[in-house]
Amino acid sequence: NKDLEKNCSDLTTERLSLLAQTEALQTECVKKMYDNDKLTEKVEQKECHVATLKESLLLRGKELHLLHRQPNSAGVNKQINEYRELEMLRVDNIRLLHDNRALTAS
Repeated sequence: NKDLEKNCSDLTTERLSLLAQTEALQTECVKKMYDNDKLTEKVEQKECHVATLKESLLLRGKELHLLHRQPNSAGVNKQINEYRELEMLRVDNIRLLHDNRALTAS
């Protein structure tokens, strides 16, 4: 009977020890799940950031492509000056035409 009580006591002690170990493992598991969720969230944020950077690089590449297709500022200034000269010549031409008509009419 004493051996039976001793075995029962040993089994109870082992059971309590296993329960404590199970609780510790469950606590650790919950902590690891929480850490995993945080890491997953960080990975998703990084992936979003990378996608944003890729989109930004793509847009910058398109912008550079368009800039290379446009004439340089010296060329643009030359075209503007040529246009102004042509416009002044056109205005002078119209004035001369009016003067010529006035002279012809008199």
